[in-house]
Amino acid sequence: MPATIVMPDRDEISRRIAQADPSGAARMLYPGILDMAGKELHGSGVAVGLSLVILNHMEEHDYGRTSVVMMTLLKGLLPRFVTALVDDEQARADALAILEEARASRR
Repeated sequence: MPATIVMPDRDEISRRIAQADPSGAARMLYPGILDMAGKELHGSGVAVGLSLVILNHMEEHDYGRTSVVMMTLLKGLLPRFVTALVDDEQARADALAILEEARASRR
């Protein structure tokens, strides 16, 4: 049975994602990630939730010819965010495995 976690509160998420993204490259995603605060999720839910934050952002903004580069950059940060946000080892491993499966299937 997959591990269930409760996501940290907004202040803790904010602190953790700032550490995981010290350059602030994904600052535009922070509001969507903060919406995950306090939610009860499986590792798969964390992976899907973070991926949807990126998808929603990309749909709301036109990056023109650089869209593919921007999407690649943002998706590349997801493992860092999972590692920063998920304390439970099993849930973290599940989330990272799902992200890796998604990455491998795009090749």
